[in-house]
Amino acid sequence: MAPAKQELAGVWVSTPLAQCWSSPWQKAWRANPANASLTYPKGLPEEYAIINNYYAADNIIVSDSIITSEDIIACSACGCPTGETMYLYIRQQDVEGMLLNGFTQATPKQK
Repeated sequence: MAPAKQELAGVWVSTPLAQCWSSPWQKAWRANPANASLTYPKGLPEEYAIINNYYAADNIIVSDSIITSEDIIACSACGCPTGETMYLYIRQQDVEGMLLNGFTQATPKQK
């Protein structure tokens, strides 16, 4: 489970998720030979450890994560949107790097 975001002053960034496990943390997990016989965990909190470890390697601290979903008409081909958006709460100093990696600065939508 993610630590409470209040422990770290920062901002939310987001990225839409796509079919075929195409997020960078998913690709890195699948490329690891130690995971060859394992099934990738879908959703939080199980996926949080994978996300946290992936970004920690670049000294980016993720202190919270949320996945939201919208009903969309989607294809099932690789790269097509799933209708889910991943939000990560990070330190202010890490925002620029995340923006360069395709994230946008955005607060999770309230339902």
